[in-house]
Amino acid sequence: MNSRPSIEILIADPAPQPLEELSEILGRESFIVRKATDGLQVLQNVEAQKPDALIMEVSLPQLDGVEVCRKLRSRFDHIALPIVFVTSRNESFTEIAAFEAGADDFILKPIRPRVFLTRLGSLIQKRQNLLHASSAHPEKKLIVDSEKLMIYKGRDVIELPYKEFRLVQLLTAEPGKVFTRREIMDRIWGEDAGVDQRVIDVYVRNLRKKIGAEFFKTIKGVGYRYQG
Repeated sequence: MNSRPSIEILIADPAPQPLEELSEILGRESFIVRKATDGLQVLQNVEAQKPDALIMEVSLPQLDGVEVCRKLRSRFDHIALPIVFVTSRNESFTEIAAFEAGADDFILKPIRPRVFLTRLGSLIQKRQNLLHASSAHPEKKLIVDSEKLMIYKGRDVIELPYKEFRLVQLLTAEPGKVFTRREIMDRIWGEDAGVDQRVIDVYVRNLRKKIGAEFFKTIKGVGYRYQG
C-alpha cells in the first residue's frame, strides 16, 4: 500500500457496483473515500467536506453531473477542484458539455485502474501546486491557468479575452524579461503581425485596469515586462 498524505476523494454514482469498484481502487492507494449517489449530495458534500478531488458519473439523480460541475465552477472556492467524469455515457456531445462545464477529465467505463490513478494523481498534484502558489503573497503575483484560460490574483478570478490572456501568459512566463513590441507581435499576432504595434499599448492599458498597473512595467522605447 502506498504511503501518501491524507487526500480525500468524493465519488458519486447512482449504481452500487461502480461506486464500490471505484472505492476499492482508491482505497488500495490510501485515499480517503467519500460517497454520494445523487447530484444534490455531491454539492452538499463538497461544501461540507472540501474534498481534494471529485469523481462522478454524468447521469446522476436530482441534478446531473454536468450541472453539478457548472455550479461548482461558478464558485471561487471550487475553481481548482479536480473534477473527473467516469461514465458510461460515450456520446461526443456529452463529453463536450462536460468539458464546457469545467471538467478536467472524461473517462469511459470500464476504467483501466493504473491509467485512471495516474491521471487523477496528476490533477491532484496540479491543484496542490496551484493552491501553494496562490497562498504565497497572493496579492503580489498572478497565477496563470493555461488550461482553463483564467488568471488568479489572490481570491479574484479574472477572465480575459483570448489575446489579452495570451499577453499575460507571455509576460508572466519569464518574469523580469523585457519583451520588445516586435517580439510580442510575432509571438501573439503571428501572421497578423502587420497590424500597428501601438495596439499592444492598448492591450497593456486594458490589463492594468483589469489586473493592476503594478504588474506591467513599460520600458520606454523598447517594450514591456512583468513584475510580480
